[in-house]
Amino acid sequence: MPLKWFETKTPGGTAVLRMESSGIVTAEDAERLMEAIGPASRYHLWPKIGFAAPGTSISPAARKILSDPKNRPPEPAPTAVVLTSAVMRVTVGFIVRLSSAGATRFFPNEAEANAWLDETTSK
Repeated sequence: MPLKWFETKTPGGTAVLRMESSGIVTAEDAERLMEAIGPASRYHLWPKIGFAAPGTSISPAARKILSDPKNRPPEPAPTAVVLTSAVMRVTVGFIVRLSSAGATRFFPNEAEANAWLDETTSK
């Protein structure tokens, strides 16, 4: 499964939705994710942390779904994205700009991402 998510906590105790991707993320994967995190969904207000395994790519059809304005949450939840691939940083950055997911930040490692989520959600 190229895209999976599950509930977990940061080391600081913040409940987050952890999203992990690998391989080729398809339109079907993107649609399932949007059902889980899109507006009025169970997880749309949850803080999120996302990871992409080396070699992960997002299909054009999946990029279209992920960047569709109708999937834009009215109140974006804090989202930390941990990426080591420059190509994925550009791709995900493009999707974030198109979707206006303003509460999204990129991090080089999980420790920094978790610290930001803990700080952001404690305000």
